[in-house]
Amino acid sequence: VQQNSFVNFLNIFSGGGFSTIGVCALGIVPYINSSIFMQFGVKIFPYLEKLQEEEGESGRQKITQLTRYLTFVWALVQSVAITFWIRPYVFNWNFSFIIDTILALTAGSLIILWISDLITKDGIGNGVSLLIFQNIVAGIPKNIEQSIAGQSFVILAVKAVLIIVLFSLIILMAIFIQEGTRRIKIVSIK
Repeated sequence: VQQNSFVNFLNIFSGGGFSTIGVCALGIVPYINSSIFMQFGVKIFPYLEKLQEEEGESGRQKITQLTRYLTFVWALVQSVAITFWIRPYVFNWNFSFIIDTILALTAGSLIILWISDLITKDGIGNGVSLLIFQNIVAGIPKNIEQSIAGQSFVILAVKAVLIIVLFSLIILMAIFIQEGTRRIKIVSIK
């Protein structure tokens, strides 16, 4: 599992839950996928485009509700895929195990979605973004430990200097872009 780069990528967004197959292994990923699909759907399906543009706030709420329904369906699909993916590692494989695993993974994903909605509604910030950020930050110590294991001090020092230099350059570029202005002459007839 650790050698699979796709699993490691999904593991970043789930806070390590994907490689350990916990109840919240899917994390917020089904909602993100559903949101992307709905954004494409608004451009493809005239009904969704009409909901978003012409019906105002009530239309956007309907699209949000459709996104949540799609999240449920997509979480079910991913739960089924994960359940059959872990089959070689399960000793007591039966119908009850399949149903329990699918329901647990789907429920975990929907609970994460509910928590993100609570975070958003309480005004703390964008719940989905904060959960993704928290999952990425939670994996940093493990990633650092894996990257420095078995390396010499010289290599570690060079890596540390490179990281500090790159981090500083990124911050300087962000400041430069943020503070940059373009002066445009406005010609008006008086």
